[in-house]
Amino acid sequence: MMKLGRNEPCHCGSGKKYKKCHLDSDQRGLTGTREPQVSADVEPQVSADVRSVDIKRLPQLLRQLSEKGSAKDRKQFAELMAETGPLLEYLEHQGKIEAATAELEKHRAEFEEFAADGDRFAAFAQAVFAEECFAPLRFTASDVQRAFDHVGHPGTLAPDEQTARTLRAAILHIADKERRSKLSMRLLLRLAEFVATGRYLEAWMLQCAALETAEDQHESNPFLFHMFSYGYDALAAEKRARDESFLRQLGFDVEHLRGMNLDELDAWVQSHASDPAKATALEAFFHENPDLRAESVANLEAVARNSAKLLEREDSRFLLVLFEEVQPWLTLFNERFSQSGCVSETPDAAPSEERARRMFEEVALPLMREMAEAIFTRDRILRLVADLKKYRSERFAAGDKATPALAMGAITYLEREDSPGENSFLLTLCWRSLDSAIKAMTAEIGCATG
Repeated sequence: MMKLGRNEPCHCGSGKKYKKCHLDSDQRGLTGTREPQVSADVEPQVSADVRSVDIKRLPQLLRQLSEKGSAKDRKQFAELMAETGPLLEYLEHQGKIEAATAELEKHRAEFEEFAADGDRFAAFAQAVFAEECFAPLRFTASDVQRAFDHVGHPGTLAPDEQTARTLRAAILHIADKERRSKLSMRLLLRLAEFVATGRYLEAWMLQCAALETAEDQHESNPFLFHMFSYGYDALAAEKRARDESFLRQLGFDVEHLRGMNLDELDAWVQSHASDPAKATALEAFFHENPDLRAESVANLEAVARNSAKLLEREDSRFLLVLFEEVQPWLTLFNERFSQSGCVSETPDAAPSEERARRMFEEVALPLMREMAEAIFTRDRILRLVADLKKYRSERFAAGDKATPALAMGAITYLEREDSPGENSFLLTLCWRSLDSAIKAMTAEIGCATG
């Protein structure tokens, strides 16, 4: 067809200009019949491979393509390959993985019997995931630090339920959907090797971990916990190194500090807390390391929450308020309880959950607040702190590590207390003192009537 100008009469004889008549339709027709153009720097056989590629040859083909093009193109392709590497490797070895999975079925009963022993299975999992072949899958200190910055820092001195929730949230933050998918495929890639060497229990564990990691997006599991623990330990080691470096900068002998007993450490802390220069240096250190400040705050909150557990110990009963001092409050408790409307119409019936809650909120808690405010003056609190320090040192000398930690939490909590009626340790102490007095009176009545 002769090429017409846009403003010339159309070849159809309509009398209209070509641009307003058949120009668009002619161009569409030409585009539809044009042969595809192949770039000169792409070999023809590669194009043929793309049209008839076997899925198992895809990884090899993509590696060939990554060697083509400019430096910028190769860099971008390398980044893409790094992101899709686990998937490509999985596709390349899919046949071996499926064969290993089929072989494992012969050992299902053996594995299920082994997994039923929870303690033994947990120890076995820890040993398996400690093997060097899983090192590339472990979380790093920076992974854990970023997670704590996002979900909050856990208390490390007195682990409790809040600590466990924070650690779980950190694991789930790191193990997002994309990372779970990669970890799952990396686990399955080890499957054929473990089966080939007869390690069927280990292979079953890998297969279960891979499925749990990929499918349970909102749950942690033993594999993720072990991968997290490596990053957590590495982060803790980094923090210890920073702490020791800071102490040395201030002129402290770290080894001497480690050898101090608890009373010596108390005296050391008090003497340096009153030094303005060291206090300023400490503030600057926390300013430069906000994660350590956040962890310190979390530790203070955790020891405050846990300190009341100390009062559950039988050997801590000497801390209770004496019966003579409790008796007036016990009389007041009985009066308020009778007037509250919480009394059951059948005296011998056990209180319902709702009535027990009302008794606590309307009678017991307000009374304990009043009792704590009245009894625990500042001098009384200082005497209690002295008793706790003595008790803490005795338990530490006896080789008990847990009880001194609880006592230290109570001491720290009480030393900065200016509102006894809001202090959970003192409220628990008042309640246990009341409970002890009630039991003593009940026993006395029983002996008199018996």
